[in-house]
Amino acid sequence: MNKVKTESMLMISNLYPSENHQYYGTFVKNFYDISQNYFDVDKVVLCKTNSKIEKLISYLNFYFKIIFNILTKNYDIVYVHYISHVSLPLLFCKKLKKFNLYINVHGSDVVPSNKVGKKLLPYTYKILKQAERIIVPSSYYEKLVEEEFCIDKQNIRVYASGGINDKVFFERSQKEKEIILKEFDLEKDKKYIGFASRIDTDKGWEIFVDAINIIKKETPKYLDEYRFIIVGEGKDYNKMLEMINEYEIENYIKLINLLPQEQLSEFYSILDWFIFPSYRKAESLGLVGIEAMACGTPIIASNMAGPTTYVKDEINGFLFEPKNSRELYNVIVKSINMDKKSYSNMKLECLATAGLYTPESMRVSYRRIFEEGVV
Repeated sequence: MNKVKTESMLMISNLYPSENHQYYGTFVKNFYDISQNYFDVDKVVLCKTNSKIEKLISYLNFYFKIIFNILTKNYDIVYVHYISHVSLPLLFCKKLKKFNLYINVHGSDVVPSNKVGKKLLPYTYKILKQAERIIVPSSYYEKLVEEEFCIDKQNIRVYASGGINDKVFFERSQKEKEIILKEFDLEKDKKYIGFASRIDTDKGWEIFVDAINIIKKETPKYLDEYRFIIVGEGKDYNKMLEMINEYEIENYIKLINLLPQEQLSEFYSILDWFIFPSYRKAESLGLVGIEAMACGTPIIASNMAGPTTYVKDEINGFLFEPKNSRELYNVIVKSINMDKKSYSNMKLECLATAGLYTPESMRVSYRRIFEEGVV
């Protein structure tokens, strides 16, 4: 692979995997690996820490390295992932030195939901206006950034966060699925509908749980054949447990903690349907949906934000009204009653869609980030 005209890059991110948190910020690691094919890359990154004191020290060191590298070295491009938490040192550097700044936004960094992100938003806005290029994960986010931050569309590129790892996320054979069912301690004679996410606000876990309750109350016959799986952890986990117990549906739901990517891929592959009920405005792409598709699993997603850029209703999945558990229930029932041929065609469409997001397919959109005059 030929290097692009610009040959040196400093990559900055406060999200990066470590030995203890191997799947935190994997999309940034993927970007770093891809970029080494094109650039001489230095990186200044921050890995996840657990204690507040350790986090404070890590951030101070992180900020020092950012300022030191930008001011003492000459890079053709300074490329930043997740901008909000590094906006202040970058603004400081911009006052002292001219450099080409490329900012890859990912979601909550520019549409924050927590207090820290909201306090940093004015600085995020300022640094976005000073960037030479803004990179977004989807056409949905391209429009959002253009309108909310008044960014010239000429300076925006769409690049889906490195895409998916097709060596990890792929369709399994029936024999392999039977082995996976055994590994997860699941019944072989049941079919599975699943959800994987942080169990947090706006992720839609309660919409899924409520839809399962409607199935139990109104069409319990489906529970003879189907079971449900929820993979994830988060601040609302206990709240979810209370809701499940209140509905008395615990016998129909298998709860699994966060999984590494390899096991997450296995989880997707044993599902008949993957549920993506998030109603977050900051859901810039929703890579989990594409990962599920790569495993041959159709998805049922909220009709909003990033997933609408790749879910084609009734072709490679279904869309439903956000936050509407009744409509999710209706779509689940519709999906359960699909004939085999229609379902097989939908699986093929899923695989075709996921094929657009493999590293090989993403090479062109990666190179377009650095081309001039391309919209």
